[in-house]
Amino acid sequence: MDSQNTTNKNILINALPKSGSLYIARTLSTTLSCEMIPIGKPQGPFHFIDTEALYNFLSKPKSVCQEHIPATDFHLNALHISGLKKIVIQFRDPRDAIVSWAHHIERQDIAQSPWIQCFLISSGNIPENYYTLDWQNKLDHLIKHFYPQMIDWMKGWLRAAQDDRFSIMINTYEKFVDDKESFIQKLIEFFDLHKEDLEIQWPSDSSRMDKNINLDTHFRRGISGSHLDELSALQLEKVNSGMDPDLAKQFGWN
Repeated sequence: MDSQNTTNKNILINALPKSGSLYIARTLSTTLSCEMIPIGKPQGPFHFIDTEALYNFLSKPKSVCQEHIPATDFHLNALHISGLKKIVIQFRDPRDAIVSWAHHIERQDIAQSPWIQCFLISSGNIPENYYTLDWQNKLDHLIKHFYPQMIDWMKGWLRAAQDDRFSIMINTYEKFVDDKESFIQKLIEFFDLHKEDLEIQWPSDSSRMDKNINLDTHFRRGISGSHLDELSALQLEKVNSGMDPDLAKQFGWN
């Protein structure tokens, strides 16, 4: 059943939601002149592998995939059986990510989509009355219910990085926004594509905006530390006390 994926040209960027992964994946897709092919289905903010889609992704000579897949036994086994060995995992300071997620689901194409609302509500990410709440109550709900899940998602992939069936590179949003070109070059080297003398091709940006979010890049502010001036004092206290100290120390989220 192993697809014998030995070329390293089927690139999976698996990310915490709102960590710059769509722009990273689009950059790699543009640079490699290949398709972006999903392998998961959304069931809330996180995605779950569709094995038929996984094998379609791996059947291409070159392909890029951006997902938000948790490190469950099923997912790790499916990736191993399919032959996908190299994976890039993208983290972000969850205090920034939770604020970014709150803005993300305000976009009209999300807030006015019945099927997206259905899986967000069904998964418990938001309550049925979410879009009638004021902004601070929306943030309070996400901090209470989704913020711990973001931390658990990252801790799960830290454990999975010790699985000798895979070669897993863990990166952060903070490193990406600090030096985008160097960041992409390191991904190219990780997948042994530097031998092809590739020139990074950044994706086009039409500057289409919705709720101050660029619909091509998914960037709103594109900075680190945005939670510091977007959360109330009480909310800051909650996210700081809920931060995992080991994650904070390892990735410099002070």
